[in-house]
Amino acid sequence: MRREPLEWTLLGVLPVLLVLAFALGARHHQPAFDFRAIWQAGRDVAHGHNPYPTVAGIPSNPAAQHDEFIYPAVVAVAMVPFGLMPFGIAAGVFVAILVASVAATLRVLGVRDWRCYGVAFASIPVLESIRLGALSPLLALGVAGVWVARDRRWRLPAIVAAVVLAKLFLWPLFVWLLATRRLGAAVRAALLSAVVGGLGWAVVGVGTLGSYPALLAKMSDVQFRNTVGVAGLLTSFGGAVASAHAGVMFAAILGSAGIVAAARWREEPELAFGVMVLVSLLASPIAWLHYDVLLLVPIALACRRLSGWWLLPLALWAAPQPQSDGSAWRIAVPIAVAVAVVLGPPLADGLIRWKPLRGVAQPG
Repeated sequence: MRREPLEWTLLGVLPVLLVLAFALGARHHQPAFDFRAIWQAGRDVAHGHNPYPTVAGIPSNPAAQHDEFIYPAVVAVAMVPFGLMPFGIAAGVFVAILVASVAATLRVLGVRDWRCYGVAFASIPVLESIRLGALSPLLALGVAGVWVARDRRWRLPAIVAAVVLAKLFLWPLFVWLLATRRLGAAVRAALLSAVVGGLGWAVVGVGTLGSYPALLAKMSDVQFRNTVGVAGLLTSFGGAVASAHAGVMFAAILGSAGIVAAARWREEPELAFGVMVLVSLLASPIAWLHYDVLLLVPIALACRRLSGWWLLPLALWAAPQPQSDGSAWRIAVPIAVAVAVVLGPPLADGLIRWKPLRGVAQPG
């Protein structure tokens, strides 16, 4: 059998069919479920309404469908243009943006091998993001942009601020900035985050800021056992909410130390960046399977042509459910894949030599 037809079938035709199936909601009766919440928030802001639920209005039953808007206020403001469109049209445009974001993530990181794009679009985190209309592909593009702009005075902090404001679980980006001696960028990113975040709440209503921490805490307490991070793993073994909180805190502290250690090890800046991605995934109080779209970044930094590392995320098809439902093995699989993706290449010791992107200034 000729190799080319098989490659085009498995890495070309099949991913396209999967993307179409997931985008059209063939596996779910509510396509773009996650997008509906942020679309409604943009619609609420456009009409002068409060996009946030009350703390009491969040169901305490983890089995309930949770479509509440709990993003920072600036996200609701950014979604106003979509909120002014009918939902179907807005969802279609947004899903198209997500698909383009996946391709753009690999492109800006120097990946030119078309087969890598096929593997990426065949991975369950990418497909789930497309089905749900989740922000994860946009976050992956933002994280890739952080790497490419890592020595730009204002572009770097602007991208960091945008990514962290979109999803707070990417706070380890600030640890990475400090660990790699980018103190000025960290300060500028913090200032931009405060200013832009403050403007978002000024538009939505400053009064909503006071109850926002309580909203996050309530949603975390309800959703711990459904997530695929450290918190979900602890609760799957019978741990209480308090132990899940402690586990997240421990993972955050240990992970931050890991970022600092990686920044000092072997003078390979890609390693510290990959560890930052890993810490973001593991230490998030709420972690969903589609967050693993971020793993495309360390894979692309490890190798820009198809290799075994690109195939690792396909192992997530072993546990393709978007929620763990408290199942330990459904949580262990994403954690194991994330660890292997980030730490596998450097530990391979010579099998893969990471090379910095051409044309991008290196840290000095």
